[in-house]
Amino acid sequence: MLGVTPLDVDSLDVSLAMDFDCAGSHDEVIAEALFGTSAFGCLLDLPHGKPIVFSPSMVISLADNERTQVRVSVESKTSIYEPGEKDQNHDESISLTLTVRQYPQTDERFDPVASFEQQCRLAEELMAERIVHHFVTPLTEVIAQRRST
Repeated sequence: MLGVTPLDVDSLDVSLAMDFDCAGSHDEVIAEALFGTSAFGCLLDLPHGKPIVFSPSMVISLADNERTQVRVSVESKTSIYEPGEKDQNHDESISLTLTVRQYPQTDERFDPVASFEQQCRLAEELMAERIVHHFVTPLTEVIAQRRST
């Protein structure tokens, strides 16, 4: 009896997520893998410099009207409760999430099935062309390097 009509849809999200098992400081792994030679990475060269909260996220528009957006986020699950405390969540994973969001046009009928199919195609393309090479590979390489030492 209850249904969702196109008028009820504020936005439609398609998310792909993956977790990376990792012991130790997730913040350090993320910083080394994704920001090693960046402006943020140079801050780690400071004496005693190490990241303790580092969960980068970015939202970009894929259309001129900004109704199609992509969010990429890498979430650290390591937490430090008080400075110097060593009780960190070693059994949690680093999470990488790619979300493609579509906002309906206000002057057109919204077709959620067509939008979903388009968003799935975009998500697959982004995973294949950008995310695996620039996010997944560096993260897995740093995690593997830390396991072997």
